[in-house]
Amino acid sequence: MLCFSVEMNAQKASDSEWNDLIWSIAQHESKQNPNARNGQYVGYLQISPTLVNECNKIAGRKKFSNADRLSREKSIEMFNTIQGRYNPQHDMNLAVRIWAAGLVALKNKSVGQRAYREIMAIYNRHRSGK
Repeated sequence: MLCFSVEMNAQKASDSEWNDLIWSIAQHESKQNPNARNGQYVGYLQISPTLVNECNKIAGRKKFSNADRLSREKSIEMFNTIQGRYNPQHDMNLAVRIWAAGLVALKNKSVGQRAYREIMAIYNRHRSGK
């Protein structure tokens, strides 16, 4: 089993690791609740309307609606849309930081590190229980 530390170097996640990362982010964000709400952030992965708009820009059409934030499957699709554009190498550290802090994480490596530590603790517990 591969565990990741806070000091993890950029490394492409396997499909299994990537899926477990998404699960861990959802656990951190909403406790797996697709109906969770926190201000403008809604759903399984706590998605904002701004992120929905960014996903639609990437898609080049209105592929996602704000209602899609309540769908686990659509939330994961939006996560993968953002990551596919801004983190195509599937670097887990960058994935979490983008999700926690937004696109500023692309330029500032210190933003989102707290969320990264918290999510990776969830991730490591989840992976060790498999």
